Amino acid sequence: MNAITAMLNFMRYIYTIITYLALGILSILSLFSRKIHYFLAGRKEIFKTLSQIRNDKKDIFWFHVSSLGEYEQGKPLIESLKKQYPKANMLISFFSPSGYDVISQKNTEDSIVYIPFDTPKNAKKFIEAVNPNAVFFVKNDFWPCFVEVLSNKNIPFFFISTRFHKKQFFFNPLGSWFRKLLKKSSYLFVQDTASQTLLQEIGINNVAVTGDTRFDNVLKNTTTSLSINHIDNFIGTKNCFVVGSAWEEDMVLLSDVQNQKDLKILIAPHKIDKKSLDKIIQHIKVPYCCYSTFNSKNDVDKNIMILDTIGYLSRLYRFATFAYVGGGMKKKSLHNILEPAVYGIPIIIGNKYHNFPEAVHLLNMKGIVSVGSKKEMNNAVDALLKNEKIRVDMGAINKDFILKNSKSTQKIINIITPHLS
Repeated sequence: MNAITAMLNFMRYIYTIITYLALGILSILSLFSRKIHYFLAGRKEIFKTLSQIRNDKKDIFWFHVSSLGEYEQGKPLIESLKKQYPKANMLISFFSPSGYDVISQKNTEDSIVYIPFDTPKNAKKFIEAVNPNAVFFVKNDFWPCFVEVLSNKNIPFFFISTRFHKKQFFFNPLGSWFRKLLKKSSYLFVQDTASQTLLQEIGINNVAVTGDTRFDNVLKNTTTSLSINHIDNFIGTKNCFVVGSAWEEDMVLLSDVQNQKDLKILIAPHKIDKKSLDKIIQHIKVPYCCYSTFNSKNDVDKNIMILDTIGYLSRLYRFATFAYVGGGMKKKSLHNILEPAVYGIPIIIGNKYHNFPEAVHLLNMKGIVSVGSKKEMNNAVDALLKNEKIRVDMGAINKDFILKNSKSTQKIINIITPHLS
């Protein structure tokens, strides 16, 4: 055994030990945390579920997504493959319970499961149970043991809408095992040329810059009709300000804009459990109503409606004169600005946006306004309400940005089709 092989085996061993240690620690913590208990309990039925899914007469395409955002990112490709292979079964695995819970209730067409922890035994058992025609890892999820088994079994696997940066373990001097596995991928579809350059520097050339499939997904949303009861009645002829994925930190900024007489505000909280809703409500100073209990006689004249339900936000923006996208008052938490941008409306965000390239880009183009205080929020809302030209110009910038960055899915389909035959 040469030194390189020994090093690779050592890294594989260390990674596996760390994975088992993490699983052991989580098992102990689950005794004290309902959230962790639920996280582990959902994985107990994985292989039983897989045995019910496998049908040798059907092709299976397996998509792994971390959570809800990655699912939305992979959705355009899933739908395209359904059209191309109408008899195939789409298997979608989640790491996060929040993503699994939402999609397992909404999506009844596809097979939805958790992914087990990344150990050699789990990876071998999972892949042999599924025997997929091809596998797609969406965004930044990388599972070395699964990738190694896929490679050994000559099953095509791809990375979709991925971004790479120098601090990732692939580019670390000790990351040789991870680099070796990454090189075995059938193709890597990255969002930008910087990612492509980094990969080429470590000898990976089966890479294409195809952009971000989220652009295709938000465009599809605009073509899908969805009736949302009460909203038109509530808004009437007034301007509408949609606050999407709001956290408590975002609500602090809104305290002084709630009294605008000619403005209706629709607030979609990031979480809708009672504790989270109570945190949102404590910052509301004017009469409000909730979507689930809306009464046209008693509530139509109120300024604010809280969307205390899920599944509407991406299409709620079509009612907006302008929007605020939440999460930007905390680091690395800004939510999806593409969802409102596709409707050609101005967007306001918090001041912690620097890890989101699309936000940086649209701020530089002046399609977005960043605020960090109540005063700045007040100024932004006043300017948008008083100046229609500003609204039109900002909205046009955002819509054009979406259109110019769309069609990522078709680029990917063109490349992967020969690998699937």
